[in-house]
Amino acid sequence: MFRILALSFFALVLCVPINSFAISDLHIAVDSSLSIPFRKIIKDYAHKRLMIITADFKNSDLLSADPEKGHHAVVSVVHLGQKPELNGVPFASDKLYVCIAESSPIRKLIGKHDSLNTVLKIAQKHSAFIVPAPDNVMGNIINDVVLKLCAGRLVKVKNFENLGRAAIESGAFVILPGSIAIQHESAGLNRLFEVPQELYPEIRYSITILENEGINQSREFVKFLFLGEINYSELGFYKGA
Repeated sequence: MFRILALSFFALVLCVPINSFAISDLHIAVDSSLSIPFRKIIKDYAHKRLMIITADFKNSDLLSADPEKGHHAVVSVVHLGQKPELNGVPFASDKLYVCIAESSPIRKLIGKHDSLNTVLKIAQKHSAFIVPAPDNVMGNIINDVVLKLCAGRLVKVKNFENLGRAAIESGAFVILPGSIAIQHESAGLNRLFEVPQELYPEIRYSITILENEGINQSREFVKFLFLGEINYSELGFYKGA
């Protein structure tokens, strides 16, 4: 009987996703155009909820990272026609947004609320991996990067909201911005790539690839974390395996 219970417990543990999506895994992308008082409010808000603030990458000394937590997602908040409020204070920046599929029911849910906390809770509840909007340069770069790195095999994603899940199920690499990767050298980051400036002059950032054990030879799929310049709001998803 004890052996059966032990085996059942072990099976249950195996079924629990190691890389579950949690609010504590999120960063908040802070636009450098925000006033210092606004930044302080955001920082305090995030600190209480175990979030990490990521400032714009042009000022790397402002980046905040917790090496013990490893890689984290980066999230931005969209106005969606209203001005979200953070603890009663207007969150004033049109450069911050959450990117979800146009057809997603989550968009309607978020549109009914005006607080950052509610937006994040909805995203968590619905496993909404937050990725670049398809109508900006970071959204357009996704397919190009997939084609270049997937060695002939493409992760098919019909809606951006499911990109994270598709990538996790496929498994192979984690793409991170170089400015954050530098702070995680001890986590196994070992390869750095630059986005070709002749193709994407608007974007100035580097990509670091974290290779997962057993995937080095096939390189069939890619897990994504896309971050652009602050003009597009640093955002992405997924905590490294």
